[in-house]
Amino acid sequence: MKRNNKVYSALVGWWLLFEQCIYYHDWTMKQSFLRDDLPLVKQSIRCIHGDLKKLVKRDGNGIKNIPKMHEFFHVTRNIVWYGPPLCYFTQPAESNLKVHKHIIQNTQRQIASFCHNNIFQKKSARIKRHN
Repeated sequence: MKRNNKVYSALVGWWLLFEQCIYYHDWTMKQSFLRDDLPLVKQSIRCIHGDLKKLVKRDGNGIKNIPKMHEFFHVTRNIVWYGPPLCYFTQPAESNLKVHKHIIQNTQRQIASFCHNNIFQKKSARIKRHN
């Protein structure tokens, strides 16, 4: 059976990109970094980004205008400024949950008002069992 070289090379490219992403993930999970290694890592991140640009087919500008793709370039700078990613918190703070808090305060614990009413039903069933 004759293989299609274009498809085969694309699959090999995706495989290598997947492997690079696993190495990148393992690298970001380290607890400490050497400053001397960061320029080499920055070059490796550029290679990953180049492979993504070649393999991901999108209309228009491709992956150029995707903010998360651009953030790859700032990883080494952020490590210099803030330290290892495991040591700083980047999730939204509690103040960003004000919309959800407001909705919950106006539900008056009515099951129909909750998004996840099965959780409330389980909790109320446990309360009834204890009474």
